[in-house]
Amino acid sequence: MTFVSIFFAYSEKNIQTKGPVNHSNYNIDNNTLVRVKDNNSKSVVVIPKAMREKTLIACHDDVGHMDAKKTLHNLQLRYWWPNMRKDCKAYVRSCHKCQIVNRRTANAYGLLQQLPIPSTPWEIVSADHIICLPETRNGNTNMLAQIDHATRYVIATPSASLAAHTVTDALYHNIILRYGPPNMYLSDGGTAFTARHTQRFLQKYGITQSTTPPYSPQANSIVERANGIIVSSLKKMIDKNPNKWDELLPNALLAINTTKQNSTKKSNPLFTSWI
Repeated sequence: MTFVSIFFAYSEKNIQTKGPVNHSNYNIDNNTLVRVKDNNSKSVVVIPKAMREKTLIACHDDVGHMDAKKTLHNLQLRYWWPNMRKDCKAYVRSCHKCQIVNRRTANAYGLLQQLPIPSTPWEIVSADHIICLPETRNGNTNMLAQIDHATRYVIATPSASLAAHTVTDALYHNIILRYGPPNMYLSDGGTAFTARHTQRFLQKYGITQSTTPPYSPQANSIVERANGIIVSSLKKMIDKNPNKWDELLPNALLAINTTKQNSTKKSNPLFTSWI
């Protein structure tokens, strides 16, 4: 048996390729087994299993700890072994220094998920505060807006404070007593919504509380959009008397709730409230 035959036999055993080895793709160059690329223009060194970790260290650790794609590119320029891409990815992913130093560029994994689609009215209710409004004769400077996800029916309540009891009172008198307790109550992380008083109240009526991430109004876009419509309508109504916005609020809500909704294609408040 010739030296080349022995070398190929040894290489086949250590390279662990699947299926028969095509000897035409390999050659001996200065006593080193090389693999000829398809275009026959360049050959790369075949790395036996015992030397692969050292090769990975040379192409990753010793050249700046680049990511898996760049490390693989460096390997492919000079070396080859079966499943080299898989080994490279696994090595870079397990690199201790890369795990410590590299900053995350993608969104962090979390428990965020799409909100369920309600099947009945008042099953899911979103709530939000509109604050720092002109003080009225009744001392109101804030407004609590609540909207039903299924019908887009809006209820807004003026308030002089942002205390937790103003939220539970509005929820109890305007929604629970009229339509029953909703299954889910969605709001931001404001103290009025996350206070122990509010949490106990929701637990009492079996309502699941869900809060949006900080600085993410788009996560509660339904009520945020309703807030904009309420404020816009009031601005057009109050004219030169901004301190009367709480007196004109019922008129604005009537106009909003009797306007045809693009999502429900309905405009009758009795229909949208009781179906």
